[in-house]
Amino acid sequence: LWGWIVFFESLNIEKDIKNTTNEFTDRYVADDGSSALVTFKTTDNEKSISIRSNNKTISAIQKKQTSDEIIYGNYDFEILSKTDTIKITQGNNVIVLKKARVQ
Repeated sequence: LWGWIVFFESLNIEKDIKNTTNEFTDRYVADDGSSALVTFKTTDNEKSISIRSNNKTISAIQKKQTSDEIIYGNYDFEILSKTDTIKITQGNNVIVLKKARVQ
């Protein structure tokens, strides 16, 4: 019996070791010139986005994906990612971010 318990515990540890995480960060710019760092993260279990600007970060998990856009959501806001544009909607407030060009 104890041998089986050790076997099952080692299976869990092996699975944890095999979990993979991919993430990348790009700089985006709003219409008013302010910038934000946008990080896209993919794990074995979920895809998420986090947006950091002015020392504040919002994060959301992926809710839906179509052929040309990804929708993330969390609490009372929605984040739409499409090609090089991010659109953040919270109530009647909308912020559009465009991927910064590399100089």
